[in-house]
Amino acid sequence: MPRVLIVEDDEIMLNMYVKKFTKEGFDISTARDGSIGLVRAVNDVPNVIMLDLMMPESDGFEMLEALHAHPKLKNIPVVVLTNISSDADEQRARLLGATDYLIKAENHHGMVVNRVVELLDKYGNSE
Repeated sequence: MPRVLIVEDDEIMLNMYVKKFTKEGFDISTARDGSIGLVRAVNDVPNVIMLDLMMPESDGFEMLEALHAHPKLKNIPVVVLTNISSDADEQRARLLGATDYLIKAENHHGMVVNRVVELLDKYGNSE
């Protein structure tokens, strides 16, 4: 069963994705900020990470930087799911290792799950 780590501070959004991914047969772990997300990533070694950028404490950019620098985690696909639609932020996220960059308002939760499945297939991480 593929493992997905969802790092999101919005409780409603987090719960929606937990329900959707669980229904689709994924093993889910969650975090409310980047520092907790990093600990969960090290402990759980997910197959894919869904990451919000704007969070309290440690934001998504900081987590991306830490993931990219960690030998055990640097190759895990990361889907940034955010409301920040600036080209500069997308470029920064991709330079820090984001595999994909999705705008929350433009992507229905079913589309996001489908994108995660595509990445798992592409990277061979669908154990």
